[in-house]
This record gives sequence, C-alpha cells and structure tokens, in this order.
Amino acid sequence: METISALDKVKSPGIMAVACPTGNFQFELAQYRSDKSCELDLASPLYNPGSKSKIYDRSPYGNHGTIVGATWARTGSGLWVLSFDGTDDYISLGAPTFRTDQAGTIMAWVNLDNVTLSHQFFDYSKLSTAVVDEFRLELVTAADAQTGFMRLVIYQNTVNTYSLNTAAGTLLRGTWQHIALVSTGAATLMYIMGVSKAITAGAGTADGVWLGDMVTDADAIYVGVLARSNDYIVDMTGDIALLTYCNIALSAPTILRYVNQTKPLFGV
Repeated sequence: METISALDKVKSPGIMAVACPTGNFQFELAQYRSDKSCELDLASPLYNPGSKSKIYDRSPYGNHGTIVGATWARTGSGLWVLSFDGTDDYISLGAPTFRTDQAGTIMAWVNLDNVTLSHQFFDYSKLSTAVVDEFRLELVTAADAQTGFMRLVIYQNTVNTYSLNTAAGTLLRGTWQHIALVSTGAATLMYIMGVSKAITAGAGTADGVWLGDMVTDADAIYVGVLARSNDYIVDMTGDIALLTYCNIALSAPTILRYVNQTKPLFGV
C-alpha cells in the first residue's frame, strides 16, 4: 500500500486556493507548489536547499528574498523551514509594491526558541536611519520563556503611535503555531491557530493601520530582524515557515481553513 505523507496531502490539487482569492496573493514563503493566484511565492525546493542564499519568488512580481545567516531545517513531515539563531539572521525582501497597501494579511507558522524575549518577525523600516517610520510585528516571550504574545509596534515620523498586542500567554514557545495579522483598512485583527484574539492597546487603537501608513522614510521589508541605524537588531530566534502576504483582509473562516489544511506539516 502506498504511504501518503503529510506533505503529499498538503500538495494535493486545490489546497492552496484557500489562502487568497485569485489575484490577491502577494507572496508566500512556501515550501511547495502554491496556487496560481500567488502574486509573490517565495518557495524552497522539496530537495535539500543546502546553503542557498536566495528564496525565489515564483510569481510574476519577482520579489525574491535574500537569506542572510538563516539556515534550512527539515520538519518530520519533510517540509523545509528557515531557522534563525537570534544574532545575525534575516531575510531581506527589498521594496515590494505591496508596501504601499492600506489593508492586507500577514501570516505564517512559527516555532519560537526561549533565548530571545522579543523576536522581530516582520519589519518595514529604513536601515540607514534611526526610529522614524517603523512597522514591526513582534513575537514576545515572557520572562518564564514558556509563553508569549503577538505585538504590533508602529512609529510614524519618530512618534510611537501604535502598540497593539494579544494577551500574555496566547503564544507558546517550543511548538509550532500559526499567526496572522490582518488589517481591513478600518480594523486590526490578530489570530493564533486560526482563532481571533483580543487586542490590548498600549498606544493608539486597533484601527487598521498598515504598511501604506508609513509615509516618511520606511523603504524596505525584512523578516526576522529590525533594520535601524545601520544595524540589525531584535533578532528572531526560532523557525519560520509558509510566510504569506495577501493584499486583502482574509476572513476568519479562510484563515482557520488554511491552518487546518497545513497543520499536518507541523505535527499539531
């Protein structure tokens, strides 16, 4: 009898169509062939990628990612993921056109280590300046290094205008979890494992602030690090897989369906 792996199941026809409606996929750090609606599809090969320094976008947009320091690791299902060591690892996505969007969805599978308290996950900023414009999605682990939360930090023209986070304990360390940050243009939503989480505002309100609201000097997008003052800081420690950007706000049922269809790859 033929054995069908978790990876084979997720590669089945039609699985990826759930992620974004046709024409709305901006990019996906996908480790398998994605749906034709992808507009940015940074895909690793199914064979051992070794020390390759590029993760290629197979969409028409050509938003290839440059891997610096991060290394490839393989899950039990056979999926290749990127591992970040917390010191000098990141992916540079340059200046893709979606950085001017007023709404959208960022989502990924993550597995946090317990070494770093604040893991910089997704950053839109400018390397050569200090704190001017910054859009930062952070994953924060608590002092006990066992739990944590999602946090969106926004600086606009040097002012910390937004600090939005889920409750303490909503993230777990040492296990794969799916996260999603969504802007409808009027509201900000955060999901963990496909479930919407309450947001606490330390600054600003959950009013849908997004990449296109950074209008002073942010000019590039990074994964796994914060680029500021000619340095790379607040490094990610852990693993990232299936990082996806969509230029619309995905609905809660769509996100949950995607989580349920991809979670066999991560043993959860």
